[in-house]
Amino acid sequence: LLQRVYTQNVDGLERESGIVPEKVVEAHGTYLAATCSDCEARYEGLTRKDVGQHLLQIPPTCTQCGKGMIEYD
Repeated sequence: LLQRVYTQNVDGLERESGIVPEKVVEAHGTYLAATCSDCEARYEGLTRKDVGQHLLQIPPTCTQCGKGMIEYD
């Protein structure tokens, strides 16, 4: 019976494989959630495709305020 999954990966593959988020401990954070450095808008439930689109902008810019940088959790 799985109690916990400890991972150093930031890609969220454990969640995509079907492990419930409550059992996953991401030691270095994840790219699946982010916060704007300016307006503090939250981006939750991001997919790897979403992250790829954000990273096309250097630096990744908030889509809500248009000026803050997206910082991944």
